Amino acid sequence: MQQTEIRDYLLSKNLPIDLLMEVQDHFINQIETLQRDDKTFDEAFQKTKDTWFTELRFSRYKIQFDLNDVTQFEKKFKTQKQRQLLKNSLAVGLVIIFLLYVLTLLLPFEVYSDVFIVIIAAVVLTPIIFYYENYKLFRLAKTYGNYKLTLSQNATTISLVTCGSTGVFLHNVYLHGKSIYQTFQAGPMDSSLVITLLFLLMIWLNVFCLLSQRDYLKQIRPIKPFLKYLKAS
Repeated sequence: MQQTEIRDYLLSKNLPIDLLMEVQDHFINQIETLQRDDKTFDEAFQKTKDTWFTELRFSRYKIQFDLNDVTQFEKKFKTQKQRQLLKNSLAVGLVIIFLLYVLTLLLPFEVYSDVFIVIIAAVVLTPIIFYYENYKLFRLAKTYGNYKLTLSQNATTISLVTCGSTGVFLHNVYLHGKSIYQTFQAGPMDSSLVITLLFLLMIWLNVFCLLSQRDYLKQIRPIKPFLKYLKAS
């Protein structure tokens, strides 16, 4: 009964379940410590809530992509996670771009075009394949749509957006490969620079998507036992 009261309180704060489970452990430990000092559960629970008041207070700033209230605690961790994902995806994207550049110096276009198609197809299709391989786990975000399950939950949406653009990229990949080859070889030529920049953006977006998916799966597996306390939408 007491754990249910703690859980319901934290659910009212709209915390993602991965964060909620972590905070719940802190709440239980703090309450148990206070109870050893002869405090009742209600007194200990209230004192613990007071301790967490600032971090579990809803943010005053409402400019965000969804309409759900966000606590200061979630906002802090979400910002940290997004920065790390952006940093990692940028690093991987730069490695791929550098590889494409080096290949333009080593290979004639006839060979480069085939290698380019393979690399781009791998970059574009990997997040989609990864999504469908783990479809049931990604589907949980939809099944429990009234809750935020993890901080990386939007990875499912990114995957679907990426899927929609895949056909266009792959359909024109040979033509775009020639433009990129020319840009790397001799600098911008007419619209080649624009096409190159769009492709570089596409590479980064797909890498970011894949890393977000991996982070989502890393967080969703430990919280599956907690889902029995939630109501499916």
